[in-house]
Amino acid sequence: MTRTPLFDTHCHLDFPPFQDDIGGHIDLARQHQVERILIPSVGPSNWLTITNLATQYPNLYFALGIHPHFIRQDPQVMLQQLEKVLADTSQHTHLVAIGECGLDFTVDTPAEIQEQNTDSSARTGE
Repeated sequence: MTRTPLFDTHCHLDFPPFQDDIGGHIDLARQHQVERILIPSVGPSNWLTITNLATQYPNLYFALGIHPHFIRQDPQVMLQQLEKVLADTSQHTHLVAIGECGLDFTVDTPAEIQEQNTDSSARTGE
């Protein structure tokens, strides 16, 4: 029986539970037909880490963005930082999306700021 290869579109391989053996986790995923993995960023704190992981492992891809939980300063400043990083990494073949972004009403970040972040992030990706 042939299995369809899978693409995990949301896996935080940069988070602590995976850090001790990222290669092992990637191998385990492959054993279950997961051929590609997308690592969404959460904010400036992990942009470089996930870029480096996608450079190191050819089946990893990444998205750059700002999750509402991680908006810690003026959102406009963070979006300017995002635009700069996107410009600096625009030629990276494994940068495939803007994210993580959106609305998350379980966090303390006001809805208005989350909406602004989501709208601006979407425009940044144009």
